[in-house]
This record gives sequence, structure tokens and C-alpha cells, in this order.
Amino acid sequence: MRQLMGVLQILSVLMARVTQSQPDIPQQLASSGVCPNNRLYDPVSEKTYTIPETMVGQLFSSPQVCLANGLPYVTLECIENAFYAVQWSRFEPNQGCNFSDMITSSATASLKKLSSMDFIKESRTALYSTLLLIQDANNTLSAVDVIHITDIIQLSIAGSSRILNMDAKLVLDVTDIVLQVKDSILQESRRIGNATNRLIESLELLGDRTQVGKNHNLRLVKDSIALEVWDLTHMSGDLVIGLEHRLTNGVSSRFLRSDNLFTLLENDELDLNDTDVAIFLPGEFLKNVTEENPDQEVRLSMGVFADTALFGSGSLESRLPDKSGSHTLNSKVVSARISVNGTPITDLAGYNVTTVFLPHQTLTGAQHVRHTRCVFWNFDGAGGQAAWSDKGCTLQDNEFGKDVCQFNHLTNFAVLMDLYGQSELSEDHQRALSIISIVGLSLSISGLSLTVITFLRISKLRQGRRQQVLINLALAMLLSWIVFLGGFARRVHGNHVSCLAVAALLHYLILASFMWMLMEGVLAYLMLVKVFDASYSRFMVKAALFAWGLPIVPVAGVIAIDHELYHGGEKYCWMSRTPFYYAFLLPVAMVMLTNIVVYILVVASICRRRGLAAKASRSASSQRAVEIRASLSCFVVLGLSWVFAFLAIEDARVVFQYLFTITTSLQGFLIFLVFTARNADVKSFLRNLTVSRNPSTSTTTSSGSGSSSKAAVGTSTSRVNLGRK
Repeated sequence: MRQLMGVLQILSVLMARVTQSQPDIPQQLASSGVCPNNRLYDPVSEKTYTIPETMVGQLFSSPQVCLANGLPYVTLECIENAFYAVQWSRFEPNQGCNFSDMITSSATASLKKLSSMDFIKESRTALYSTLLLIQDANNTLSAVDVIHITDIIQLSIAGSSRILNMDAKLVLDVTDIVLQVKDSILQESRRIGNATNRLIESLELLGDRTQVGKNHNLRLVKDSIALEVWDLTHMSGDLVIGLEHRLTNGVSSRFLRSDNLFTLLENDELDLNDTDVAIFLPGEFLKNVTEENPDQEVRLSMGVFADTALFGSGSLESRLPDKSGSHTLNSKVVSARISVNGTPITDLAGYNVTTVFLPHQTLTGAQHVRHTRCVFWNFDGAGGQAAWSDKGCTLQDNEFGKDVCQFNHLTNFAVLMDLYGQSELSEDHQRALSIISIVGLSLSISGLSLTVITFLRISKLRQGRRQQVLINLALAMLLSWIVFLGGFARRVHGNHVSCLAVAALLHYLILASFMWMLMEGVLAYLMLVKVFDASYSRFMVKAALFAWGLPIVPVAGVIAIDHELYHGGEKYCWMSRTPFYYAFLLPVAMVMLTNIVVYILVVASICRRRGLAAKASRSASSQRAVEIRASLSCFVVLGLSWVFAFLAIEDARVVFQYLFTITTSLQGFLIFLVFTARNADVKSFLRNLTVSRNPSTSTTTSSGSGSSSKAAVGTSTSRVNLGRK
């Protein structure tokens, strides 16, 4: 029996080795309860780790951590497998720091090597070498480079309880160069390695750990960033409560200057006329902190960011009504941090910190109150993503053109402005445009509905290509306006999913309408400019595939990238700004440009036919009426009223928004008037309905109908009057 048991144990070990995913990590029998020591090479950190003997159920974690996600490069567990042998768990490299497939530069390899140094002993060497490297390569730095630079700064600060002034200056020198990197690269480094947020946090920690010297204060100023630190414990006289950066000759400078930085003391008065940006805390609160911690070091660290690239695009937390990215930083960023023996204080115990900002772009009156937000940089935003938040932030006043904000906590502060909001009209104009839109779209929906019903009811109207294109255009517009009125403005009442569906459907239907307007333009060009017979092979099949199918591409693209991009408006179910530009505005602009060219060519062709009309003994006034009707018909079906939307900018936006709203909302109704109500076959159909109800007038009415039909056919073959069949 003992021999049998021995065979079974040996067999279990052999089977375990067959299934073991890491053959270079040995295992032992379960009776030992210990995984053997070993050496393991990690391709991500490019290090070999010595793994000690470890008990079953315990973990081995490498001392080196991937700073991008805060996890060890190597984590292994000593486990017992299915065959009662102990072994190390499967090794999976930490992909959070795996940048092998990313774009690199000539400095990447050196920066990665520097980030692996012993920072307890060589932080200054690493910082100085980094500075020399990136001074020559700042225009070619990649996102991976920014991540490695951030690692170097983070390790240099975290690895030292006291940082010398020279090292602190090196940190700001390096950071100032990083801020000159393209915004897109900085945002990529933030996405894949959380670099920008880690850099901001490192700068906050720098204020806690830098030696301040005998004067108990330190000031470091670069073009893009400034840091001032005070040891409040050993101060005498008036207490330091804040920091101000003043204007240069009454103008806000892109760069920070030490001469423009002023320390604010408890009894100082702040002259808002000269203030560019400022932050100050209640003196009573600071006194309480120092008195409650008499034997400990109380520090006040304050910073100013002239270049705000580290804070990203200015998007807001999703808890706010609009997370579309339609807000932008409208000021410099200022920060304050109080720490006791290196531990930050965030609770102001009922006190408020006050900030003053000079907005980059100025709004006035109700627009200012409505679209300006005081915000702070929340490292623990929704979904674990850092973002601007207005929690605990209040816009107190606007004095001398400066926004005065109050916050009940400490961090990085700024003022954001809604880019959509800055171009909004007054309440009266908005109300008037809303009424015009509702009335016009209601008329258009009625007219388009009658057009669709009439074309479906009268088979003769569906025979020509122009009529078939027109019915598709009418159907697309009808559906889009129904969705617009029924769902577009229902965001506050509807749920999240339905709003996304409305936005995506509206996007598709409006683009489909424009595609059919383009088909109208193509057909008009072929008939009136090229003067070819429009009997092209399977024209309508190709047109339908193009006009109904192509709009699916941008809609599917937006959904594939991020369906939340269809949740972009505060009041409306519509897309956010970036996809609006590329997935809507760009294709619409291309169609409009094409149709403008077609319109010019068609009108020129109509005018050239004036001589032919004269020979046919048509009067000049009659000819002009025909030309005007044809031009109007072409203008309507080509959707050229949308040109007014592109012209609604700056001071002219009020006039052009009215023109756009009136003409576009009535476009469907004009299609009904021009192409349906005036159509001879429609009139004949209505007369026949009248005849069936009044037989006594059947002969006269029938004769009239016949002559009308002949006149309509004659007009159609002349290819001049687009207002008739």
C-alpha cells in the first residue's frame, strides 16, 4: 500500500508539470506546504526578481511598482493544484506599464533607464539627466516619454523625506518643459499612464517636503508654473494667508513672473483692479491650525498654473448636467494646500477659501451667471477618472471683471465657461426662435405628410425619377422633424437610454435628408446642365443605397467609439461637440458645398434658356416668373437654407439664426406648396374626387382636367420649371 501511495504521489507531480503554465517555476509536494524559491524575468520592467520560498495561500509581490496603475510588476500566489501539489500561480505581466506598442522617441530608452535608478541615492542625478535629455527633445517627446518623466519626478519626491531647494528647482524645470509638449500627447500620457494626474499630485507633495531654509519660505517660478511654500509654525508677525499674481501693465500675461507674484498677509487689502489670479484663506482658520499643532510643522503651499495642459480638456464630472466637453478652462489655475507634518488638511471646518480669477473670455450679465462655473480638480471623480467638479464651489461675485469664487475645501481651482453658452441669445430671442421653430416645423410636418400621402395615393406621381427622389426626401425630412419635435427637447423628462436613441436616430435621419438633397442636386445637374436623358441604369437603386445607407457609417462610428457621445446636451438629446464636428457638420458642409455649385449651374442654365422662351412668344414677365419659380424650387429641394447656419457667427448670428430658423423649419411646407399643391396631376385627382361627388359636372370637369394634364406634360419636357412635374 505504501508503494501504491508513492506511485500516486509521483504521478500527481508529473501530471501537474504537464499542465503547469510556467515550467521555469518549480513546484513541490503539498505535504511541504511551501512553494520553492526561484528567479523570474519580467519583460515589462525588464528586471529579474528573486522569489523566496512562500507558504501556500500567500503572495509574492515585487517591491517595484508600476506607477501608472499602482500595482506591482510581479504578483504570484503559492497555490495547491488539482493534483495536490503546490506551485506558483500563472505569471501575468502587469500590462499597465507595457508600452512596447506605443510610439517612442530617441529619448525613450534613456528615460526608461533613468526611471529605474535608485532614487534614494541618485534622485538629483536622475532629475538633472532628465532635464538635459528633454531640453533637446521637447518637440519630439512622446506620451511614453511623458510617463517615464512623471515616474522620475514621482520617485524623486516620494523617495525623499526632505528635498533640497536645488532638487525642487529641477522638478519645476522639468515640469515646465513637459507643459510645452502638445496637448494631444499629454492627454495620451494621461489615458495610458495617468501621467498628468500623477504629476499634479507630485507637485503638491513637493511643497510638503522641500526645505524652506531660515526664512521659512520658498518661492520657485517658471514660465508656466509657480510654487510658494511657507512654514507657518515658525513665523512671526502677520500671518501669510494667500498668493496673488498681478497683471502686467493691466494685461494678463501668458507667462508667470516673479515680480508679479505677491504674498498676501493677514491684514493686506487685495486690489482687484490689478489681480490676474489670487487665492487666500481665512486667517482665523490658519491661526487655529497652528495653535492646535504647536510642536508640529504646519505648511502652506500655494501654486499657480499659467499653462493648464495638465488638467486636460476641461471636461466636467458626469454628475453635472453636461459632460460633453463643451466647457473650457477660462482662467489660470491656482492651488492651496495645508499640511501638518506632511499630512494634508482638506476639511476647512466651516471656513471657505476664496479665489479671484481674470477670465480669458468675458461674459456679462445673465450670460455670465448662467455659463460660468467655479470648479476644483477632483482626483477621485466619477468612474475613478479625475475631472473638474463644482461640488462645494460657489461663484460669489464679479468685481472689476474678475470672478470671485469660494470653496469649502482645498485643491486646484479654476473657472470654466460653457462654450455653447457664450454664443446663446437673449431669453427673448430664444423664445421667439422656439415659437418660429414649433410653428414652422408643424406646418412642415403637415405639408410633408400630405406630400407622402398624395404620392402614395396617386401612382402616376411615383413614375418619374424626380418624383421618386422627392418622395424619399419628403419621407426622410418628415421622420427627422417628428423625432426632433417629439424627442429632441425631452432630455429632462426622459431616461438616459431613450435620449441616446433619440440623438442617434435624429443624427441618422438628418444626414439621410441631406443625402437625398444631394440626390436632388445630382439629378438636377444631369437633367438641366448636362441635358442628358436621366434613364441611367438602376439609378434609384443606387440613389437609395447611397442616401439611406451612407448615413449609417458616421452614426455607427460614433456608437463604436463611445455611445455616450450621443449624450451631449444639457437640455437636448443630441451629440457632444467633437462628433458633432466630424460626424455631422463635416458631411453636411460637403453636401451644402456640392449643392451650392449645382444651384449656380442650374440657375445659369435656366437663364440661358431665356432666348428659347422668347422665340416661343412668351412674355418677359412670364419668363421671369418661370425663372423665379424654378430657382426657388431648386433652392428648397437642395436645402440651401442651411447655409444660414454656417453664417450665424459673431455679431451677425442673430440675423442669420432667424433666417435659418424660418427657412429651414418651413422647408417641408414649401416642398408641399411647390411640388404637391401646384402639381397638375394632384389637381386632376382632386377634381376627379369632386366629380365622383357631383356627377352633373363630370363632363366639364373631365375636359378641364385633360387640358391641365397636357399643359403639365409640356412643362415637364421643357425641363425649366422645377416647380411643376
